[in-house]
Amino acid sequence: MHLNDFDIARYVDGAVDPQERQRFEAHLQTCELCRASVADVVRLQDAVSRAPDVSVPDEALKEAVALAEEDEASRTRGGAVPPVWRYAVAAVIVVGLGIGAWYLLSSPEPDRFRAPVTADEVGLLEPSDGAQVQSLPSLRWTTQEDAMAYRVSIYTPEGTLVWQADTTAARVAPPRTLSCSAGDTYVWRVEALLADGTARGSPLHAFTCAP
Repeated sequence: MHLNDFDIARYVDGAVDPQERQRFEAHLQTCELCRASVADVVRLQDAVSRAPDVSVPDEALKEAVALAEEDEASRTRGGAVPPVWRYAVAAVIVVGLGIGAWYLLSSPEPDRFRAPVTADEVGLLEPSDGAQVQSLPSLRWTTQEDAMAYRVSIYTPEGTLVWQADTTAARVAPPRTLSCSAGDTYVWRVEALLADGTARGSPLHAFTCAP
């Protein structure tokens, strides 16, 4: 059973008692998906701490809260994939809007289009999150100018790593030995490997093999 959103948040914040920490860390040793979720929250907290102090529109906050509540309802109905990464995406949207507004207002060239900053994460392009596919799809993501290579990982919904590969391209095709029978669901993510030995991660996206 996966750690839920509240437990992951408390674990990252250091707000768990010794017994809980021991239990959580025992689970994290065997669940790569939950480890990835913890890493996403840590990266998000770091991005928020480094963000400039700007105001965020009320509508953006409402959208983020609505997304979180929608996922909580989905999880209550028995969703298979832990939704903690969706909360991270909601927060990144809010942070991105705020940082984007600051960047546009402070730019010395206001007539030039500037894309909002979204905490430097790798964007997953194809397949889209929740996509139904007829066969194993090629995976495609946004190029990172400072990346030396990319590490692509595919998991089962339970968090087991089933395939991983490093590539210098922003696209890769999973091996055909990976099953894509009707109803098979996979979760995937990409890490941009940087020259200083660190990595920049993506959200988690899921796709399901159609009947």
